[in-house]
Amino acid sequence: MSYFFYSQFLRLLILSMTPSSVSLRISVSNLILEIFEVCKRENDAPVLMNEPYFYPSSWNQTLNPPMYAPNQMCSWTIYIPMGYYATFAMKADIGGDNSLTISDSNGNTELIMTSDLQPYVFVGNKFTINLIVGANGNSTKFGFVVQWSPFPTPNPVFYHVNKTSPALFFDEMLYENSVTITAETRATIVAFPSTYPDFTPLLRITLVFDGPDLNSPYLGTLFQALRSNKPMVSNSKQMTVFTFQENYIVGSNFVVQDYYNVQSLSATKGVTCWSDTSCPVTLNAAKGPVSAMTLNPDDGKQYVKQLALSPNSVLKIYNGARREGDDSNLITTYNCEQSKTSIPQKFYGTIVTYYLANGTALVELAEDSNFTRWNDASDGRQGFISSRRYGKLDFFQDVKEEIGGLDSNQTFSFEINVIRLDVSNSAELVISFKNATGEDVHKFSKENNYQSRVFQGIGRNMTVQYNSNGEETSGFYLHFKIEAHNGCPGNYFTMTAFLLLFLPLLY
Repeated sequence: MSYFFYSQFLRLLILSMTPSSVSLRISVSNLILEIFEVCKRENDAPVLMNEPYFYPSSWNQTLNPPMYAPNQMCSWTIYIPMGYYATFAMKADIGGDNSLTISDSNGNTELIMTSDLQPYVFVGNKFTINLIVGANGNSTKFGFVVQWSPFPTPNPVFYHVNKTSPALFFDEMLYENSVTITAETRATIVAFPSTYPDFTPLLRITLVFDGPDLNSPYLGTLFQALRSNKPMVSNSKQMTVFTFQENYIVGSNFVVQDYYNVQSLSATKGVTCWSDTSCPVTLNAAKGPVSAMTLNPDDGKQYVKQLALSPNSVLKIYNGARREGDDSNLITTYNCEQSKTSIPQKFYGTIVTYYLANGTALVELAEDSNFTRWNDASDGRQGFISSRRYGKLDFFQDVKEEIGGLDSNQTFSFEINVIRLDVSNSAELVISFKNATGEDVHKFSKENNYQSRVFQGIGRNMTVQYNSNGEETSGFYLHFKIEAHNGCPGNYFTMTAFLLLFLPLLY
């Protein structure tokens, strides 16, 4: 390969920058010398593709990054030849009135404060680095390394989505595989934080392309899709996703839909709640409908701990992704008044979508029922209980829920409405109410499916258990209301015994 090729396409153009004004150049000549020591073009020799490039040349990954003098600006343009990608890593500590930005070939810019060799992958013809060092520049440290590699040859896997089909969920991209999705209109992607909380920056090495393969135009990274709060949309009917580094477990998760189902959204975000106590999610539909998709990778459940809605707004919640004009997977809706009595609430589903057409909503999520009081009965509370994959024909529908009072002497009246129920084959639903005198049991099965599905029970607690017994079912969905019960069955029998014992003495 010719020297001309190397010098024109692989050279790092390091542009030494000047102080902020001519007066500074004149009055602080020793600072100018320091500037050129740090930001000068270090050499004009061609950069070899099979060798990493370090800046400064005296630095490597095992060393602390160099410090930069105040009042300067440095810019690097790093070119990438066709058929190659660049892996970039840096050590950076940017503080005070300094800034470091990195821009990809599409002009997408990321502001960096700190970095400890987290990898980036860049494609296209170039990427740029801009460092501005202010008056307090002696607190800024920065050094980087670039390595070029030819595009790998992946093993592609192909999928299709259309306007009416469920969304496709992908977890963990493998290095040797690429995923290509063909849509009816256009393909759109929503990304989630990494399955491993500290690994989210690694989403920078999973790239999205606008077409059938890695030679298609570059759209962005999963990290950019996560940060944008908007769906990443292809211009064509196809989208390809690929992770470029085999040495990292990224923990990438994303959902792909047909653009038809998200075109009305002004914003959307992917959320993963790792906190036992609180994960606040805000929705603001001032500029149009918005949504948040939550990922529940561990056990497929999450809790809404608090819910605040603006007047006249309605929050719709879906099991899975929302489809335009299709509410078949709608689980529940809340208005401002309902949010006061119907929370806490437990939701099942790997993906749950919160959709708001107008107004504002604050949804406070949590991972642990102990911090939400889901299992505590209280006067005036209402809500619902459903199977794990309600509405879908599935084997994994079994649940057991218990809601009761904190005080063993408390008694409640539970009103139950079994709205939907699949007890085909050997599946069964058992609802029981326990009190001091015994247990009131309501059992629904294929043989006993004709009793009333709207009934009341009185007791200290309510237990709901659904077993599909290894069969595919669509599960169940019931609504409950709880009221404090003044008369306690245990007290009734105690009073009866008292009267029988002492009544003769009254005459």
